[in-house]
Amino acid sequence: DDFYTVIASFIKGYLKQKLENKNKLDENTELFQSYQRIYDLDMHRSLIKKCVMTIPYNTTSIQAIKYLKESFEFDEVETNFLEKNNDYNNEYDRNISKILNVSKQVWYKNINNPEIKLKSVDFKILYDLLKEVLYNIAPSLHLISDYLKDIAKICTTANTYIPWVLPTGIIISQSYNVMTEIRISPFNYSKYSYTIKKKNKDKIDSKKNIRALMPNLIHSLDAASLSLLIHNYFNSYNNDIKNIF
Repeated sequence: DDFYTVIASFIKGYLKQKLENKNKLDENTELFQSYQRIYDLDMHRSLIKKCVMTIPYNTTSIQAIKYLKESFEFDEVETNFLEKNNDYNNEYDRNISKILNVSKQVWYKNINNPEIKLKSVDFKILYDLLKEVLYNIAPSLHLISDYLKDIAKICTTANTYIPWVLPTGIIISQSYNVMTEIRISPFNYSKYSYTIKKKNKDKIDSKKNIRALMPNLIHSLDAASLSLLIHNYFNSYNNDIKNIF
């Protein structure tokens, strides 16, 4: 099995344990029912791949949930589905209760199998479960993510670029500067104006610098790997096939 299938199997195991432990989780609560719907879901790799792949990239929860919803479409709206419920035992459940206590819920049906339906809150819970499982079975992923964030913070504090060297020898320098918007009216015969962005060369955009480091690093390593592959293919092997594609 590939990595995404492994993650899916761990999600199933986690939910099975939760559902069987009925002493701590009332079957009548919305949280229990949400766990049950997610457990009954066909957790195929295409459903969770984009979400799992972009979690280490520091993607927002909103974008990650959009990825999970790609296999679903709108079905109907359920209003006044839950009164305020304080019967939650731990901090995680209390946080979930805040999500559940809203005036309406949207149902989504699976595009390939309309019989499979999830509430909008189910996608948020599934996203949280994916994060928890991913970092539990791959703790080194958490370590490298935190390490890169710290590197980005140090460079940002020093107001300098973030450097790294690729296996090909190319030196990368990541530097996102704060941008300011300026509105100009270039024509005295027209009231039309343009908005242009000006880079502040003396001030680093800390949030963008930190958020972009992981994906930029990974993409640069991917590109370097392909460059080395092509270089070795044409220089190290007697191969009559010259069309690498």
